[in-house]
Amino acid sequence: MSNIRILRVITFSVLTLLFSCTKNEVKNTNKIVFVLDSSVQKRKLILTFCDRDKITNTLWVRNGDKKIIITNASNFNDIIFSGDGILQTTFCLEGGDSVLLTLRDRAPTISILNRDFLKYDENYEALASLHLRMGNPQAIDDYVYLSQVLNDPASGIGRDSSLLLTLQQVKQRVQTEIVEENLFIDSLEKNNLISPRVGRFFKSRNLFVGSTLDFQKNGKINFADHNVITSLFSAENSKSLIGHVFFQHTLNDYQNYLTKSKSTKHKIQVYDSISRSNAFDSITMASLKYKLADQFYDELSESEKQIVNKVLLKDFSENVLNKLFENHPIIDILSEDFTFTQSNKQLITGDHVKLQSKGKFIYVNLWASWCLPCISEIPELKMIQNNFSDNLSVVYLSIDKDQKTWGKATSIYLNNYGNSYYLDSLAKQQLWDIYKLNSIPRYILLDRNGDLIHNNAPRPGMRELLNLIEVQ
Repeated sequence: MSNIRILRVITFSVLTLLFSCTKNEVKNTNKIVFVLDSSVQKRKLILTFCDRDKITNTLWVRNGDKKIIITNASNFNDIIFSGDGILQTTFCLEGGDSVLLTLRDRAPTISILNRDFLKYDENYEALASLHLRMGNPQAIDDYVYLSQVLNDPASGIGRDSSLLLTLQQVKQRVQTEIVEENLFIDSLEKNNLISPRVGRFFKSRNLFVGSTLDFQKNGKINFADHNVITSLFSAENSKSLIGHVFFQHTLNDYQNYLTKSKSTKHKIQVYDSISRSNAFDSITMASLKYKLADQFYDELSESEKQIVNKVLLKDFSENVLNKLFENHPIIDILSEDFTFTQSNKQLITGDHVKLQSKGKFIYVNLWASWCLPCISEIPELKMIQNNFSDNLSVVYLSIDKDQKTWGKATSIYLNNYGNSYYLDSLAKQQLWDIYKLNSIPRYILLDRNGDLIHNNAPRPGMRELLNLIEVQ
């Protein structure tokens, strides 16, 4: 046995002993604890799950993380692990579980440390793949890939007749695999190799995926058909599936269908129409409305949020509403809590940057030299600077990887503009962890007194930006 193998056996034994001490104690069923093996600590993983409030959550595993804790877990949870170069894998876990997470080749693998389980409960997908497909990918993976190619204008393929025929053939393979897998699960249950809850989950997922295929046109669900909506999101499906990620992902697809390329005003109108619709039961309606609110909330100005909050207070519980607010924190970046580097390499705090522009509107641009949309919008920003120099100050805050790169970019793109600053690694980490900034460019607008007007302000080429300034 190799030294690495021996070390892993010892690690597993120690962890098992550690967690088995609490087996007979009352577990905290609101939490699931993942202890990360060294093989996982070196990779970037994404965890997706639904919490007790039926809200989809995403957690990122960063390099060096040794433990992940899911809070507000349900009694029964399907958790999807994915990531760059990682085989997407679903695990079924109970609230209160403590789990060792490892990576074998490209596949996440778990070991439940603090309760008993049946053979196929832990790593069902990996074992089923070996038994049913000799480890080969599922047909559904091919189907999803072909669907994406056919529906992506950038692919340049369009409605290729040969690909459409191939898609239909793969669709038949998917439906065949679903039947075979459900029979396989039945045999596992009969031989007491998988618990009823785990078996029931994978069979219900298969049946739901199969039903979505029946309603697809050229690889996309035909949401324009009202019968599709009432069937997929029926009261029966809602009651049994609302807390599962695969059902929530289909709700996401429907939400995106309703609001794709639409204005904030239109999204709010969709929210209102869903509230008055009789096509959904109360559970699905609440989940869909939360997704809509989560989508448009950052697009609102602070004054608009005050109006919308009165509606949200009626629609959601305090716990769910707090979750929404946590997802969209105010980025108070021009405060004493943030320190920036100036072109002369001297440090300056955010509140001093704000003080320099006292009496003017402040338009903050979070950007980086590697961000092509950021670069493309700089000419518009310069135009705003020139046209409104008496009333508006533009502040550039760079999240480039290092000061040298930022300095070079400032010289090339900003002509060494003085109101340009660099955020160090600590400030950038605050943006990711506390303020949940997940994309740039990002604009923030403050009024003449330094008070927040918009946490996610319109981009420089949009008329809405001038409207916000003119009404103040």
